[in-house]
Amino acid sequence: MPPLTFSAPSFDRFPPLNRRPWNILAGLVLLLAVFLSGGLALYQQQERTILREHHEHLHAISRLKIDQILAWRQERLADVRMHSSGMVRLHAQQWLQTPQPHLLDDIHQRLQFFQDNESYANMMLVDAGGRILVTLLPRVIALEPDERALVDQVINQREPVLGDFFHCRHCNEPHVEVAAPIFAGDRVALVLILVADPHRDLYPMLQAWPTADHNAESILVRRDGEKVRFLSRLRHLDHPPLSFHLAMDRTDEPAVQAALGQTGMALGSDYRGETALTDLNKVPETDWFMVTKMDTGALLTEARSRTGMVLLLLFMAVLTAGFLVQLTSLSRRKALSEALLREEREHHHTRGQNRAVLYSIGEGVIATDDAGRITRMNPAAESMTGWTETESLGRPLAEIYRIIDEDSGQPLELPVHRVLRDGITVGLSNRILLIAKDGGHLPVADNAAPIRDERGKITGVVLVVRDQSRHRAAEKARIESTKRYADLVESISDFIWETGPDHRYSFCSTRSFGLLGYRPEEIVGKCWLDFLDREVESPESIERFKQVLAQQQPYSQLCRTFVAKDGGRVVLESSGVPIFTPKGDFQGYRGISRDITERKKGEEEQKQLEAQLLQSQKMEVVGRLAGGVAHDFNNMLTIIGSYVEMSLNDLPEEHRLAKRLREVHHATLHSADLTRQLLAFARKQVVSPRVLDVNETITDALKMLHRLIGENIELVWKPGPDPGQVLFDPTQLGQILANLAVNARDAIAGIGRLTIATRAVDIDEPVVAGEMGIEPGRYVQLIVHDDGCGMDESTLGRIFEPFFTTKEEGRGTGLGLATVYGILKQNRGGISVHSTPGRGTTFTLYIPKTGKNDATFSAIGSALENGGTETILLVEDEKALLELGVAILAQRGYSILTALTPSEAIDLAHTHPTPIDLLVTDVIMPEMNGLELAEAIRCIRPAIKVLFMSGYTADIIGRHGVIDSGICFLEKPFTARSLSKKIREVLHQG
Repeated sequence: MPPLTFSAPSFDRFPPLNRRPWNILAGLVLLLAVFLSGGLALYQQQERTILREHHEHLHAISRLKIDQILAWRQERLADVRMHSSGMVRLHAQQWLQTPQPHLLDDIHQRLQFFQDNESYANMMLVDAGGRILVTLLPRVIALEPDERALVDQVINQREPVLGDFFHCRHCNEPHVEVAAPIFAGDRVALVLILVADPHRDLYPMLQAWPTADHNAESILVRRDGEKVRFLSRLRHLDHPPLSFHLAMDRTDEPAVQAALGQTGMALGSDYRGETALTDLNKVPETDWFMVTKMDTGALLTEARSRTGMVLLLLFMAVLTAGFLVQLTSLSRRKALSEALLREEREHHHTRGQNRAVLYSIGEGVIATDDAGRITRMNPAAESMTGWTETESLGRPLAEIYRIIDEDSGQPLELPVHRVLRDGITVGLSNRILLIAKDGGHLPVADNAAPIRDERGKITGVVLVVRDQSRHRAAEKARIESTKRYADLVESISDFIWETGPDHRYSFCSTRSFGLLGYRPEEIVGKCWLDFLDREVESPESIERFKQVLAQQQPYSQLCRTFVAKDGGRVVLESSGVPIFTPKGDFQGYRGISRDITERKKGEEEQKQLEAQLLQSQKMEVVGRLAGGVAHDFNNMLTIIGSYVEMSLNDLPEEHRLAKRLREVHHATLHSADLTRQLLAFARKQVVSPRVLDVNETITDALKMLHRLIGENIELVWKPGPDPGQVLFDPTQLGQILANLAVNARDAIAGIGRLTIATRAVDIDEPVVAGEMGIEPGRYVQLIVHDDGCGMDESTLGRIFEPFFTTKEEGRGTGLGLATVYGILKQNRGGISVHSTPGRGTTFTLYIPKTGKNDATFSAIGSALENGGTETILLVEDEKALLELGVAILAQRGYSILTALTPSEAIDLAHTHPTPIDLLVTDVIMPEMNGLELAEAIRCIRPAIKVLFMSGYTADIIGRHGVIDSGICFLEKPFTARSLSKKIREVLHQG
């Protein structure tokens, strides 16, 4: 501030006092009106500014919530896609082909496993008609109307669908469901429904704000006809979700405005009647609307206080101006009336002018004499110090203006003293606290300048004090706003970053430490190429990305593999947009990266499961092909073998053709064995359980097991004393032993030992039986132990899963132990495993004992004769095989009735005049199968006995390939002797 000088005023500058007093009053009123209008405009501008700033904050939070909802929605759809594929879909399609209860149990177990690891309230499998097939909650026996509509929508759209909120009558809670179709060919046969409880994750996510504010909340609503229904919990009303709604005529309510299609900022009365600032948005791909709001009362307090202070200052300025006008008027009248007092009048005029200048300044002004005593003080200074001008006049400045350092709290030298001492202007000082008369502290900034007379002598000092409260408040608000947005950035779980023109990181959020293990300061200054995994990313893809950056183009959902600080691989999905200055200069990129490593792993696992499913489907095709081929091929083998056998019986042993025919017969038997092996591979072989002595069966299989495991592994057999008999197919028991022996061989590196033992056990405790999935009772325990490499806990949990194997590619299919498990379950048995890495593995099998005895059947077999006189109805659609059967049976004295089709057989049953003792029929025939034919003929002749013939049961006379009790069956190919013997056995049974 330059030095202040004073000169005597001239009366010629003043206009004559010829105006009326009312003109002056009108001018003051007009000036006051102008000031009030300006103050009102200032208040409105402040209000708009504050509302706009807070709306930007609300909009950012609203977009965050919408992104979180969309991410939640995509996770639900991804879950239902995953759960509706793989094993659940495979079991469901198998159930559609053969609706067996155990398949639904497998689906239930699979869904229960999913629910134990995820946060769904229930999982259901329903058919296209809405009938519940599988549910994890037994109390849910029928679908809600909303659930039925969701099933219809999935069937129509043929893709996964996320339903809307609805109120469940079973649990009296809101639910959101996601459903996906399961196809049978081209039609949607089943629908998988996952029931999500929004209380677990969606509602907490909506209510979680980056900063705590009891007046702010996010609400999810939708339109229901002429009502707006609130889908989420309300902070200020104790209403459960979905229970509170508003009429559509409440157009002043933000939720109604959102339902009517309004978006962006809105002001209105919320559901409590309180005025609120609101950001309205529609949630994409849904019928939901996001209402993010804050009460306006607290927001506008700051605007009112600012405007009030400005109006107060303006009002004081108007009063000061009026007082100045009145003083000037009096001075001029004195000048006109008393010329002798001119000098004194000039003095009063100068003093009034100085006071007007001081009083019109909005900052605090204090004037002192050359001794530092106060001579003037304007109202602003009075307000700051708490002292009036009257109280302060003549007092030392140090008594009125006391200042301390804001940081240290130590008293500071007054700038006035320095001016008087050094004769210089002291510049603006910050970080000062003024101690007022009442002891309060006010942040101020001050500067001081000397007052000089016409000769340049210092006659005093003027001190200007500026109130820093609003500046500090604005600075604090700016810092808090910066921190708020920084906290918002850091609260996002994704990695937010910014690069410069050279594509080196200039900013990154702290999430980088959680994703890559690097702190932000370790990343800033480096390029994305420094962290890229060069072993995974090809040079071609890197070059293409460089071209995108060189062209300054935006990119989204770009997947790149990075190397973390600990050496691990992290897959990041990144999106970035280029940054330009207002002039168009490129400044770099700003973007966000999300960790999708686990998602990528899930996608790879999905691909593996799809490959396994494809392999399973291929095996199913092979099985069907094998079954069809076996049926026709066994017919031909039966014809060839039987005619060769009959020819050998007619020729003497020394005949020259006998040797050749015996070779043909041997080749026929070998071909029959090959057919059985083909059916066994395709798991279509006929299973015929019979009473076995376990010790004898295993003893007979030891030679085969020795060949499987090799000479470097010792086989130890420890049969228990009389473990008992079991009802089991010997082929299946051999298959179990072979699979366990092969597994033991692969687990033993070098020389080792395989031990097989048996004993009888009684399991009485239901808990122990339940752990192995068997009923309490008497069992034969089969123990298979090897001293191989063993297994860890994670491997033990999956060893019975189909296609799971720890062997290298080409050495195992992953079906061996799954087959063992399936055979035991098929025969009401169980299995347990104990293994320790490096200490071997022990399989303990439980096979139910049986009280049946085969002695009766043996006695019957020994008493069978080669022929008889009974009447036999022979039904076979293969003419050559039919003629063969007639030749065999007629040679043995039977009366034969023949039919090529089931309809011919039924006609013969109606028309033949004498009793028919036995029906011998093929299983697979046109018109109807053998079982249906037998039932039709029994309706005509109830006493007739039935013998079925086939090389492939196709589950017609057996469940899952197991011949039902009471059914007589002859497997093709057969010989003349075996056919004759089987017929006598059936006729001999009473």
